[in-house]
Amino acid sequence: MEQLHMNRLRDLINRLRAGESERRIARDRASPARPSANIVTWPKPCGYLRPDQPLPDDATLRSALGPGPSPGDTPPPRRSSLNHDVVQQLLTKASK
Repeated sequence: MEQLHMNRLRDLINRLRAGESERRIARDRASPARPSANIVTWPKPCGYLRPDQPLPDDATLRSALGPGPSPGDTPPPRRSSLNHDVVQQLLTKASK
């Protein structure tokens, strides 16, 4: 799940409670994509989207989300969309 500050999580919960769309939330966050599915779906089973319930505190949110990454953890490598065979062919042609 993407990392978010607790204030942003509460804002997300408030906006989902108010019925805002995922696209609207993503647009306001200046994000080109929708929020990840986990970010949008995890509050509902926890009961956080019920307007009659108070917003969860930081400890409750941390408990629901589980442990975050450790300080020494590195993010997973991104897959390249580069076609290495094509690059190799171009390099071979350029060196001739």
